[in-house]
Amino acid sequence: MRDAFAVLFFVSIGMLFDPRSIVGEPLLIGIVLAVVLIGKPLFTLLTVRILRRPLSTAIPVGAALLQVGEFNFILGAVAREMKLINEAGWNAIIAAAIIPIVLNPSVYRLTRRLSSKAGAIYQPSGEPPATDPRK
Repeated sequence: MRDAFAVLFFVSIGMLFDPRSIVGEPLLIGIVLAVVLIGKPLFTLLTVRILRRPLSTAIPVGAALLQVGEFNFILGAVAREMKLINEAGWNAIIAAAIIPIVLNPSVYRLTRRLSSKAGAIYQPSGEPPATDPRK
């Protein structure tokens, strides 16, 4: 049943998107995508590091928050009803939801690689191991 709802969710998101907006508003879509694909994960990674968690933990947590959640659609719909965003803004939100879904498998593969390398380089305290040649 969970898989059926997941498929229904992704299909409905795809049906909301107007592909002409990619040509009509590429800059707006690019800015929203940059916030979702770079800003959110980077901010999350930094927050986890500020909380003194190892980089090998911070990387997967940052990648996990790469997705746009259902609450974003609720906020976007309310903003559209209140005329705070126009149709181009709504399509940018939809595009920013679809593209990370497509990139997700590649991002998780890269994340596993990066976090395992970070775990080999850094100890949980964040200090380099004694055998690190940089010391």
